[in-house]
Amino acid sequence: MTLDLRAVLVVVALLVAGCGAGPTQAPSDATPASTPPDATTANTVALADLSETERAAFRASQNETVAFGPPCADTYSDDVAEIFREHAYVRADDRYYEVTVTSTGGWEHPLEVFEPVTVASANASRVVPFESLSGRNRTAVDELLSGEYRSSYCTSPPAIFDSDVAISYQNETYRPQATIIADYPGSKLTTTPYER
Repeated sequence: MTLDLRAVLVVVALLVAGCGAGPTQAPSDATPASTPPDATTANTVALADLSETERAAFRASQNETVAFGPPCADTYSDDVAEIFREHAYVRADDRYYEVTVTSTGGWEHPLEVFEPVTVASANASRVVPFESLSGRNRTAVDELLSGEYRSSYCTSPPAIFDSDVAISYQNETYRPQATIIADYPGSKLTTTPYER
């Protein structure tokens, strides 16, 4: 066998060996192109692993700040925020999103208890007779005069409970005195796409 023939056989053998190896396949769960250096399986949650409500909150947060609070119609309940408090990132659409839940301070309508305080009518800037009250106000004042009236997180107390208004009832004048017994810890979710 000549030197040239041996060289050709060696080249052919190398080519065949190279073809047998085939191209390298990327794993099916390939890492997104931009991966935060501190992202781990412990601090990252996949969108598919969120509940339907959590996914809705995440999707909404991509366009606007999402509020969490009492179970009212215009917010997500605070328990939905928990998954985002426990994780730094959500992985969705083949990229990472940094998620942050921060406090917004107290809720717009704190939980209050109103108790009736007897006042001299001369000391009240405005006195409203009980008989002239509307149905909702009359019901609230009935509760007040029976001992106390409790507000809720999701609704404002009746306007009649304004601090400048007193109510006359059976020859007495009362003013509702409010005490805040709880202030719901409002919070918000912000979402930022991670960019390398």
